[in-house]
Amino acid sequence: MRYSVLFFDDGPARAQLRLEDWRALGAAHEAFRQTLTDAGATVTDHQVLEPPATTTTLEFDAGRLTQRRAGPHVETRFVLGGFYVVEVENGDALLDLLNAAPLPRGTGFVEVRPVV
Repeated sequence: MRYSVLFFDDGPARAQLRLEDWRALGAAHEAFRQTLTDAGATVTDHQVLEPPATTTTLEFDAGRLTQRRAGPHVETRFVLGGFYVVEVENGDALLDLLNAAPLPRGTGFVEVRPVV
């Protein structure tokens, strides 16, 4: 079964990351990806997202575009920082593997959703 694994991290803390922090986080994600692969998971995609300030939001009502604006739909402390698409036979095993998921400064959460 395929799952999306969404990484949410502390937006203000993320904004304070220095170049060396980003490099360390990138290395941590590569190691984590290898951990998933070694456990038998297939990682079909993984990406780090630009900060929320780079977002363009499109709002629709009854199928018609009603508003286009710069910025995220909602301002929140935690922001979507990146995602993986993972295929595994056992979703519970994936949840166990996610205990080692890298987050900037160790703050945030991971949301797992089955892919339709």
